Amino acid sequence: MSRTNMKHLALASMSLLIFAGGCGKKEAKAVKDAVVKVAKVKQEKLRETIEMTAEAVAINKFTLKAAVEGPIGYCPWREGDNVKAGEKLIEINRPWYQHEFEVAKADLAVKEAILADLRFGPRPEEIQAARESVENYENCTKYSKIDLDRINALAEKEVLSRQVRDKAEVEYVRCKTLLESAKNKLAMLEEGTKKTELAVAEANVQKARATLAVKKTELDECVIYAPFDGIITEVFVRPGDFTALRSGARDRLISLMDPKSIVIKAGIPEKSAIFASKGKSVEVRLDAYGGKTFKGVVEQVYPKLNQNSRTRTIEIKLIEQIELLPKMFARVIMETRTVEDALTVPESAVVTTPRGEQVVFVVEDGKAVLRKTKLGLEENERVQLLSGVKPGETVIVEGNLNLKNGAQVKILDDSKKKEDGSQGAGADKAKNTEKAAALQKESGK
Repeated sequence: MSRTNMKHLALASMSLLIFAGGCGKKEAKAVKDAVVKVAKVKQEKLRETIEMTAEAVAINKFTLKAAVEGPIGYCPWREGDNVKAGEKLIEINRPWYQHEFEVAKADLAVKEAILADLRFGPRPEEIQAARESVENYENCTKYSKIDLDRINALAEKEVLSRQVRDKAEVEYVRCKTLLESAKNKLAMLEEGTKKTELAVAEANVQKARATLAVKKTELDECVIYAPFDGIITEVFVRPGDFTALRSGARDRLISLMDPKSIVIKAGIPEKSAIFASKGKSVEVRLDAYGGKTFKGVVEQVYPKLNQNSRTRTIEIKLIEQIELLPKMFARVIMETRTVEDALTVPESAVVTTPRGEQVVFVVEDGKAVLRKTKLGLEENERVQLLSGVKPGETVIVEGNLNLKNGAQVKILDDSKKKEDGSQGAGADKAKNTEKAAALQKESGK
């Protein structure tokens, strides 16, 4: 039951008891016309609104936690400091990670150089040098073989010792081995780089790059940068503190929030949740600004209800750029339904009978005519009537609680009463002035 219905039902019940108490008495005088006040039935725009409690919330915020262990080397920040996107916030001293990164970087350079040589293939001067090596070792083999044969012949005649013969044989074998090696190298150069060899070199480069990326990631985790322009809200460590990789408050380093992301977050009751939509205009009253009302727009509507509060969360962005702080208290007024051409009367025009029916009294030819009606929207002490009246009709708004259908009524003219009151006050003022003059004259004598 609405506020209007409850008020009029209570008044109607009281009037019924007063009337019942006087039923046993005979009327000593004729019934006089009931004095009433009236108002016109208006056709106007009427809207239904709901008011919700809300608070300011920063959507873009986060708390940094340590990704590596080590002492804090850089942290000059205090709560309330402004930072820019990409600005260094925290640095953890881990020189070992820097050394590992440099080693991995050098290893990659070596692997890439080898791969480049293989892809380029043998140079002409390398092939020419290999051919010359083959020719030199062929001559070496040829002449060492001649020497060996000559020494063997002399050794059979026992002219030379066995040691000389062995030495000549070693030289021959050496030249022959070098010749085979030179021929193989020349063949490889003339053939070019093999696919297998090239594939192995490429795999080595990929492995070296992956190792370098891992070392760079470890090194980058030692330095943390601001992801957006914002304000430092909490600082949990100071230079020299040691970070540990375990859950809890000690893992936290610093908290940051973007003041531009602050919105007004409110919860719409379930019965009105379907009226929330993106782009809907609302009004927001902020206690921090003395209850001043600001225009806002619904930017986000959550897709489900909160199970505990049975409300649907919405986020509102204020049109006017003002300073907002997280946790500021607010009240949101949102329009749920609107009727452009509603037939409205003051709330006091509606009487609720003991049976729970809503009625109004319309003045017709000096009489109060009872009309049953149904109520619609309510706004600013005016209520929509869905039936029983027409635009421009006169309804009774005061003196209607004890009326009977068809009773004669006398309409009280407030403007005339005010005018009579003003004239009476003027007459009294004149009389007081005359009396004061007479007293002054009397005292003068």
